[in-house]
Amino acid sequence: MSHRTRSFRGRHYLFVLLLVSIGILTLPRQVSAHAELFSADPPPDALLQQFPTILSLSFSEPVDVIGNGIVVLAPSGRPVQLDGTIHFDEQRTTILIPLENSDEEGTYTVRYSVIGVDGHLVSGHYSFSVGSSTQSPGVPRVEPSIVLQSGARLLHLLGLALVLGSVFLALAGGNRVMPSVQRPLRRATRTGAILVSVAAVAQLSALLSLAGSDHLLRTIGALALSRPASLWLLNLFVGLVVFGMATLPVPWRVRGAGSILSAGALVALRVLDGHAVTAPLSALSVTIAAVHTATGAALLGSFVLLPVALREALHGSERSLGRAEEHLRRWFIALFAVSEPLLLSGAYSLWVNVPSPVALGSSWYGRLLLVKLGLLFLLGIPVLLGIRSWFRRRDLPWSLLRLGGFPATITLIVAGALTLLTPARTAVQRAPEKPGLVLAQNAGPYLVEFAIHPASVGINEITVAASAPNGTEVDDAEVTVAVQTAEGPRLVRLERESTTYHGTLTLAAQTWEFAVYVRRAGEESPPALFTIPIPIPDGLTLLRAVDAAMNELRTVEERTHLTSGGPVVETIVRYQAPDRAAYTNTIPGRPSTETIIIDRTRYDRTSGQPWSEQPWPGSQPFRWPTYRYAETAEDVRILGIQAIDGISCYHITFRDRASGFYYQLWVGINDLRIRRYVMMGPGHYMTGEFARFDDPTITIAPPSLSGAASLP
Repeated sequence: MSHRTRSFRGRHYLFVLLLVSIGILTLPRQVSAHAELFSADPPPDALLQQFPTILSLSFSEPVDVIGNGIVVLAPSGRPVQLDGTIHFDEQRTTILIPLENSDEEGTYTVRYSVIGVDGHLVSGHYSFSVGSSTQSPGVPRVEPSIVLQSGARLLHLLGLALVLGSVFLALAGGNRVMPSVQRPLRRATRTGAILVSVAAVAQLSALLSLAGSDHLLRTIGALALSRPASLWLLNLFVGLVVFGMATLPVPWRVRGAGSILSAGALVALRVLDGHAVTAPLSALSVTIAAVHTATGAALLGSFVLLPVALREALHGSERSLGRAEEHLRRWFIALFAVSEPLLLSGAYSLWVNVPSPVALGSSWYGRLLLVKLGLLFLLGIPVLLGIRSWFRRRDLPWSLLRLGGFPATITLIVAGALTLLTPARTAVQRAPEKPGLVLAQNAGPYLVEFAIHPASVGINEITVAASAPNGTEVDDAEVTVAVQTAEGPRLVRLERESTTYHGTLTLAAQTWEFAVYVRRAGEESPPALFTIPIPIPDGLTLLRAVDAAMNELRTVEERTHLTSGGPVVETIVRYQAPDRAAYTNTIPGRPSTETIIIDRTRYDRTSGQPWSEQPWPGSQPFRWPTYRYAETAEDVRILGIQAIDGISCYHITFRDRASGFYYQLWVGINDLRIRRYVMMGPGHYMTGEFARFDDPTITIAPPSLSGAASLP
C-alpha cells in the first residue's frame, strides 16, 4: 500500500471522527437518573389529627413495587395493614396505597424500596405524626437490599472485564494463540463467569428480599416476570454458558466465537439495566453505552490480565519470547483501535450526564468521574512510554506494562461506583403546584360551588358561588360556613364580592367537615355539606383505572334520583353489553314511562300501554359500556375512603369540563367499580347507585309491539 493511499485513508478516518464528535455535541443532554421521591401525601413531618386512609408517593421516573416494598410502621413498630390493592398512575410515577385505620397516636414511619426503569433499587423513609410527635420506629441506616445490589453491580463489572479482557487478548493474538497464553485466559474467563453468575444471584436476592413472608409464592411469580429480574436471570444463564465453554474441552476457535457472542450478550444486558435506558433517544443512548462498556471493559480487563497471560511465554524459550512480543505488538494496535470509540462514547456520556465543569466538583458523580479520568491518564503513561520504546528500540518495556494493571483495576472499581450514583445532570420532575379544590352540592334549591385555595395546610381562601335552579347567580344572600375546629364549632360569615362570597380559614392536616348555609330573605334552606381532607391526594390515575374497570362490565343496574329542588325523578336503568339498555322513569303524580334501546332501535311506552318503535336518534348506534370520565375530568382529587353498603370505597371528586357538572364517585377499593355517585349542575341535582354487576339474569330483548308486556 502506498504512502499516499495510507495518508488518504488516515485523513478519511479523521474526517469521520470529526463528524461523529460534532454529532455528539448536537445530541440531547437531558437524562433521567435513579428514581427519586419528590412528593408524598401525607408530606414528611406533617402533624395530622386523624390517621390518613391513603398514602400517595410520587417519584421522578416510573417505578415498580415488589412484595413489601412499601411499609408503614406505627409508633409501636407494628406494620400498618393495607386496605386494598396498590394502584399506579398511567406513567407509573405515582403510587396510591390504601391503608387500614390505625388508632395509635404518635409518629409513623414510611419505608419504601422501589425499582426504577434503570433497574436500580431506591430506598428511603420519612415520618409523619398523628395527634402528637413521638420517637419514630427504628429503621436501618442502610437497606440491606441496597448494599447487596451495590456489591452485585461491582462484581458484575469486574467479571465482565475479565471475560471481555480475555476475549480481547485472545483476538489480539490472532489465529495462533500459544497454549501458555490460552491456559491463563481460560482461567480468567472462568473467574469472570463465576463473578457474573454470583452477581446475578446477589441481584436476584436483593429483589427477593423485598418479597416478605406474606404471599411469598405469588410475589416470587410477579418478581420473575418483572423486567429487572428477567435481565438478571439472563445474566445468570449467560454466565453459566461462559463458564461451561471455558471449562469443557471445546476447540479453541469454537470457544472464541462463543465467548465473543456471550460477552456481547453480557454487555447488552448490563446496559439495558443502566442509566442509558432513561435517556432521550434511548435506542441511541443504549447503543453508545454498549460501545463504551464493551471497549472500556475490554481495554481495562486486558491490562489487568496482561501480566498473567504472557508471564510464562516471556520467561520461556526464544521462540516463545518472540511470539509473546508479537502478541504484545498486535495488542498495542488493537488497543488504539478500541481507544477511539471508547473516547467518543465517553465524551457523549460526559456531555449527557454533566451539565457544566462546575458539576465535576459539586457532586459525588462528578468527583468520581474526575478520578476515573485521572486514572485513565495514568494508565496511558505506560502505553505511551511503551510505544516510544517500541519505535526507538523495537523492544517492549515489560515492567512499564505491568504497572498498568494497578490503575486499570482501580478504574474498574471507580467505573462500577459511577453506575451506582445519580449523574450530575438529572431531569427530575418537580411536583406541580396543586390547584385549589372546588366541590359542588345543593343546599335545597341552590347549587353551592365551594372552593378552597390552595387546599393545603395553612391559611386558605374560601370562596362560595351559589346559583338558582335556572342558573341565575345568587348575589343577595347571606352565606355562612360552619366548621368544626379543635376549639369547637366555628361560624365564618363570608363577605360578598359581586356574585361570590369570600373568607379565610387556617386549616391543619386533618379531615374537615364544612356546612355552607345560603340564606335569602324569607327563605330557609338546608346546608350544603362537604367533607374534605387536608392535604388532598390527586386522583386522575385512579379515575382512569375506574373507567377501565367499568368498561369491562357485561351487565349492570343503575338507579338515579334527579331533582332541581322540587319533585324527585327516579330512574332505574339496566344495561347489557354491547348495545342494549332498558329503563323506567317515575315522577310523583304521573304515570311511569319505559324505554328499551337495542342498537339502532328504540321502544317506548307509558306504563300499561302498547309499545311504539322508532329509530335511535343520531348517526351512531347505541353502545355500552362507554365510561370516559377521565377524558374530560379536571381537578380530580381523592377525598378519602368511606364504606358503602359495607364495602370500602374511594371517594373521588372532579369537574367535567365538557358539561361543567361536578361529580363525586364512591368506588370499590378492590374492584374499582362505582357504587354511588353525585352529579351537580345548576338545577340538576342527581344521585345514583350501581348494583348487580355482571348479573347474568339481566337480559334485554325487543318487546312485543302488539301486547303490553312488562319491561324485562
